Amino acid sequence: MNFGRPAKLEDRRGKRRGNDVSAYRVSGRDGRSSLFCDACGVSSTVKSNLACWEKLERSLESLAIPSGHHCQNHSCSNFFKPLETHPEEYGRHGMTAKGEPRLKCKRCTKTFSIGRPHRRQRTSHENKTVFQMLVGKVCLSKISKITGLAPKTVYDKVDFLYEQCWKFLASRESRLPEMRFRKLRIATDMQDYMVNWPNKAMRKTIQFRALASSCLDRGYVLACHPQIDPRFDTNQIQDAIVESGDLRLRPAFRQYARLWS
Repeated sequence: MNFGRPAKLEDRRGKRRGNDVSAYRVSGRDGRSSLFCDACGVSSTVKSNLACWEKLERSLESLAIPSGHHCQNHSCSNFFKPLETHPEEYGRHGMTAKGEPRLKCKRCTKTFSIGRPHRRQRTSHENKTVFQMLVGKVCLSKISKITGLAPKTVYDKVDFLYEQCWKFLASRESRLPEMRFRKLRIATDMQDYMVNWPNKAMRKTIQFRALASSCLDRGYVLACHPQIDPRFDTNQIQDAIVESGDLRLRPAFRQYARLWS
């Protein structure tokens, strides 16, 4: 009888049980919360709505990357306004040394040029080789030795290939809402990965978990979500958790439930 009925939780201590009493109550131990239904006696794990929304918002970031030429300033309102559909938001600003047109954003006054993505690379012909080696799980030092590229060049190409993969992913999966499937079977698996230390001051291996989902019939990987967010600093998040008092609350009710639990 409580299916689809949202929980209404409040502190009932010192109050009489009336007709308006909630049909649920929070239970659990060891800091974990469960929502117990008084009607059928079934318990469900309580999840943070804020954490779920933050995770969904982060997962959809790749689909929000605009296509075409646009302002490169992420905080600018023209970042999501390509030149092809909003030409009034940009103005010509001379030419580059290679003769490519340069444009200026009328909102933030930042400039950018129109050209190929690899126009600043001297060894762009090695991009395909480096990408194939990365897919083949060849270590970076071996890639540098085989291709003859400097280690810094290899790292720059990894960053470039990462951005290109994000753009390809956005252009491909943005069409998913318009596609129709008779049957879509999805297989999900969870794995643990070991990576090297982030810097010389922290010389220890780091283990993080990733959850991947793929189409069982076609083999297309729909998503792979690692349990790590490089946008945040661990020490800053830890200080924010202490200041907000999250450690006194159960994980589902914390402000930083997604980042730390």
